[in-house]
Amino acid sequence: MEEKITLNLEGEICPYTLIYTVKKLEEVKQDLEKGKVLVIFYDHPPVVENIPLEVSKRGFKCEVEKIFSGKWKISIKK
Repeated sequence: MEEKITLNLEGEICPYTLIYTVKKLEEVKQDLEKGKVLVIFYDHPPVVENIPLEVSKRGFKCEVEKIFSGKWKISIKK
């Protein structure tokens, strides 16, 4: 089972969702390279498009999961 690092960004809007995601990604980059997964929760619709684009530019993979209407979980790993 993969070890997870979580961040809850519910209630945040752009550009803060992207800023906080990139900041956290940089903080845990070494952990992700060791196999851990960064799991972030959002409730701001634009993240479904802009977070995966930014994450892929930085060399990471991500999976977007709609938890329910208006809430998403994005898992980021190396």
